[in-house]
Amino acid sequence: MFARTKTVAHVHGIAIRIDATWVVIAALIGASLWARFSERPHVSPWAAPVMALVGAGLFFGSLLLHELGHALEAQRHGLEVRSITLFLFGGVTESSFRFRRPADELVMVAAGPATSFALSGLFGVVAWWAGAVGVEAVAAVAAVLAWVNLALGAFNLVPGVPLDGGRILQALVWRATGDRRRSMVVAAGVGRAIAAGMIGVGAALLLVVPGGAVDGLWLALIGWFLRRSATAEASFARLEGTLAGMALRDLLPPRPRPLDPWASVHDAELALVGAHDDDLLCVIDHGAVRGVVDVERLRSVPVAQRAAVPVSAVTEPAAGLRRVDGDADAACLLELPPSVPLVVVAGGHELGVVAPSRAVAVARRRAVAARR
Repeated sequence: MFARTKTVAHVHGIAIRIDATWVVIAALIGASLWARFSERPHVSPWAAPVMALVGAGLFFGSLLLHELGHALEAQRHGLEVRSITLFLFGGVTESSFRFRRPADELVMVAAGPATSFALSGLFGVVAWWAGAVGVEAVAAVAAVLAWVNLALGAFNLVPGVPLDGGRILQALVWRATGDRRRSMVVAAGVGRAIAAGMIGVGAALLLVVPGGAVDGLWLALIGWFLRRSATAEASFARLEGTLAGMALRDLLPPRPRPLDPWASVHDAELALVGAHDDDLLCVIDHGAVRGVVDVERLRSVPVAQRAAVPVSAVTEPAAGLRRVDGDADAACLLELPPSVPLVVVAGGHELGVVAPSRAVAVARRRAVAARR
């Protein structure tokens, strides 16, 4: 989803990232708060921008804490969380696991809105205290943040994927039916319906209501994002269903393209000609996989040197790669980052290397062929 992100910190082993689109929403929120505080009596011209800056910082801190509520609860259940990314439409937590029980998913998802509601209460108390002692600037900022966190928690409870309410609905359907994939499809369908409603209301505000252009456009954009995410969720469920029952060995290239470690980078490029789904080559020495090399590593070598540089110079050693039994369920690949290759073994022999990205390509092709 995110192509331009920057890691700014790590919290409890979780990378905190900011997407380039975050700058847009940060500027909008900062400007909105500045205008709001400037309208208040007894707020000096220099105080308003400072209040806006503090308010915007605390808003994004609240958003980060909402996502950390999810992430830390997931870690408490022994699950892996890779990163949290702040972007135009809020925040998203990236993980490499599938829940084994609906109760675990329910608790993890509920932690986000619960954090937002707790922050709303905290800022509300601060606003009351600051107003009582006459610190109006603090009271004004805290009051805004109390309402914002209340709205954030409430909006996330809307029952449509990818919102937290959609995940809660998914966990409840999963618990009721015992079918995880069906629950994903149901939650995604509700999410698409809600998103369509938001787009419709946004279009009405934009085209019909005087002065509603900004709110209408923003609502329609959020609806578009939610619809896109819900559609991706449904596609993921179908992909998982396609992979279920397939063995990892079935995803290996039909004609493995082994490469001698002393072959040149140019030879490796020729070996990849005609490849459609697989951009990995196995470097094999004396019948054993010594490493893998991908297109990006090959392209890192200057063109003029590719005929002279051995492929071993750009090979990722196999010793650091995860080995998986060839008879394992191919759906396990969906729990891994798309670019992480696996060495597939059977009976003590290394059959080759496969990446999750290849699983996606193969499964989609088979799904299209089945519909025909």
